[in-house]
Amino acid sequence: MITDGALRLVEEAAKKTNTKDRYALLDYICTDMERRYPGDSLEYHLSQMRIATTKDILEIIDLYLVMVEFEPGTTFTKHSRKKQE
Repeated sequence: MITDGALRLVEEAAKKTNTKDRYALLDYICTDMERRYPGDSLEYHLSQMRIATTKDILEIIDLYLVMVEFEPGTTFTKHSRKKQE
């Protein structure tokens, strides 16, 4: 099962790198995750997103790229709710 958090991770990487190259995204995501979550924290976050291998990340990247190809407005970014006046 692919989590929204994992798809959000790929979406953020795709926007920051402005690429659809799956290996460039993989490299960026792995480097970013290691930077963001040092030590045991990395293992915890990967388990929460149900990511065990780089193959898992590539599958998530592929799924995300297919989804945005068919529905360009697709997003997994959380948006804060604005107060209605």
